[in-house]
Amino acid sequence: MDFSPPPTPQAKLLGLNPALWLVIAALTAYAVLIAYHINACAGGSDSSGYMNHAKLLAEGRLHATERIIPGVNYRISHSYLYTPLGLKPASHFEGLVPTYPPGLALMLMAISPLSGWVHAGDAVILLHSLAGIVLIFILALTLGLSVRLSTLASVILATSPLYLNYSVQMMSDLPALVWVTLAVLTAWKSSHAESKTMQSGWAYLCGFAVSVAVLIRPTNALIFIPVLIALGLRPRRFFNFIVGGLPGALFFAYHSQAAYGHIGTTGYGDTWTLFESTYFTQTLYHYIHWLPILFTPLSLLSCGLILLLKKSTQLSLVLISWALVYLGFYSFYSCTHETWWYLRFILPAAPALIVGGLLSLRFLLTWVNLNNTSRSYLRIGYLSLGLLLVLPSAFWTKKLGALNAGRGESVYPKTAAWLTENIPSSSVILCMQESGALFYYTPFTLIRWDEIDLDLKNQIIAKTTAQKLPLYAALFNWEKDEALTQRFPGHWIKRTSIKEVTVWERKDD
Repeated sequence: MDFSPPPTPQAKLLGLNPALWLVIAALTAYAVLIAYHINACAGGSDSSGYMNHAKLLAEGRLHATERIIPGVNYRISHSYLYTPLGLKPASHFEGLVPTYPPGLALMLMAISPLSGWVHAGDAVILLHSLAGIVLIFILALTLGLSVRLSTLASVILATSPLYLNYSVQMMSDLPALVWVTLAVLTAWKSSHAESKTMQSGWAYLCGFAVSVAVLIRPTNALIFIPVLIALGLRPRRFFNFIVGGLPGALFFAYHSQAAYGHIGTTGYGDTWTLFESTYFTQTLYHYIHWLPILFTPLSLLSCGLILLLKKSTQLSLVLISWALVYLGFYSFYSCTHETWWYLRFILPAAPALIVGGLLSLRFLLTWVNLNNTSRSYLRIGYLSLGLLLVLPSAFWTKKLGALNAGRGESVYPKTAAWLTENIPSSSVILCMQESGALFYYTPFTLIRWDEIDLDLKNQIIAKTTAQKLPLYAALFNWEKDEALTQRFPGHWIKRTSIKEVTVWERKDD
């Protein structure tokens, strides 16, 4: 069902399809909105970790050099003293290695010659934000929804506070959604293509998409289950799928071996202690409360896919398994239930919830025989439904400050710029939350206040004094009391404030 009357022959000749131009205009407006709010810079642990990782890859290495104060004995019990957030000490004291997987860092490196390093993050996240909206439309259409319902799927995703929140900052959750969606879409196309050539081609692309998703975040291996269901477990398609994913898998193994000493190791280390069955009930209530807010009440309607199992078995199993592997896995994670934006971990499952909800809605409309209503009434009904879904999303986007996340990150590069311009290049900076960004933007020696005890403090004072190294601190408001009063007390003079960060200079006692 189209949105507008068929174009005139003259319009066809000129390529002026009104619906197409409406879509282009909407995507352009959305891109402008995101571009206005985006600030995908090196900020906290995650974002600075990706940016520092990308810089290392661009330089052809995976080990960064520690910036140390000569003579300070720190390696035995304070190995993280010079380690910024987003990096970790390498084995055998061979410098620093990235904490996070290489997928997003590879994209930043690849696009940096075109965008420059300053806007590499903006370009990667903006492109993924637009790609996610387009992909969910194609997915919905491919799975049998009408143009109107497929458009509604795109609108629900695009206006989700969670989607918008991660469309304006440097995080891996949005790219993970895009590549997971592409993986399921290509798997489905492979199993439903008419020619063997097309089946093979889509299977190759599916394997590649899965490998990129896993390079972005290893837990995206969860998508193997719905992908294999979508592929249909045919040996030929499965073989082509494996071949398509082989380059990514080999790079993952090479990267892990080079950085961490083993092909199956990641920078996260052992995270299983963060998963406990006691979190399940809390997270379940968290899902019930927030999913209708973040992805409209239609997301809960996806439970109706169970009723479609007999009629559309493969389709229902793909979407049900896609949603459940993410929601189920992260229901045991310690962070998921803490706040709304921690649902970023299940963002890759959003297309399954949205499309599944719309498929259930279509089933209900057919069941009550509303599809036989006149086209005019249906058009009004779809528009009314769209407004009923979008307006609450707009309300919650504003209430939660979802579009402000990127601008909030601006304090990191602004602090780095002030320090670069106003203190000596030989300075040593006491920091923690700012450490990853300062490592990326500045050449200063950085020391982590959370690693310091009395003995280490005395060593640092003695060595910086003897070597005439000025000592400063760059701290968020929530850090300064513990850092300057408990860990590193002394005569600190406040030099400036940059939003919620204060810069201090230490004078001799």
